[in-house]
Amino acid sequence: MTREQLIGLIQSDAKFMNEREDIAAYIATLRVGEGLSETAIRQGFTRFKDGEGRRRTRRHRRQAPPRHRRLQTFVDRILDRMIFDGELPQ
Repeated sequence: MTREQLIGLIQSDAKFMNEREDIAAYIATLRVGEGLSETAIRQGFTRFKDGEGRRRTRRHRRQAPPRHRRLQTFVDRILDRMIFDGELPQ
C-alpha cells in the first residue's frame, strides 16, 4: 500500500475527521520499508501530535498580541486540567 492509499483510507473514516491533516503529516514522516506495529504507530502519532501542537502554539504566541497570549494561557490550563473554572485567577 502506498502512502497516498493509506492516507486516503484513514481519511475516509469519519472518526478521524478532526485529525486528517495531522495523520497525513505524520504518515509523511514514516520511513519506507520500516515495519511498525499498531502500538508503535499510535505512540508515534501521539508524540507527533503533541509536538505539532506545541509548534503551532509557539508560532501563534510569537504573532499574537499580549491579550491573546493571556487567553491562550487560560485555554491551555483548561485543556490540561479538562475542567473549566471561570473564576480561576489569571
